[in-house]
Amino acid sequence: MNKAQRYVLYVCAAVVVLMLLLPPFHTVWGGSYSENYSRGYAFLLSGPEDSSQFASNSATVDVSTLLVQWLGVILVGAILWFAFRDKKEKAQKPLLTDPDAGEKRQNHME
Repeated sequence: MNKAQRYVLYVCAAVVVLMLLLPPFHTVWGGSYSENYSRGYAFLLSGPEDSSQFASNSATVDVSTLLVQWLGVILVGAILWFAFRDKKEKAQKPLLTDPDAGEKRQNHME
């Protein structure tokens, strides 16, 4: 792992932790017809401030949105991880099917 890859790893980990500490909240109004209202982002332990519109319903973490956001960060991080590989890591060595092929090639060059 080179410095750029290590930096990508640390930044992605920090973003995921921040997303956990400040997750998206929503309120679901029950009944046979459920409505989902976004309450924005707030600190995990305190939650969003109650407004008069949502005073009777408590807000919960919108887990599906949080998981999609984490997936996006991990996907971008993986793309950047592979983009910052060293050139020697990118070049693949040819696969030898014959274990004596290397010797034959070396003997042929002499």
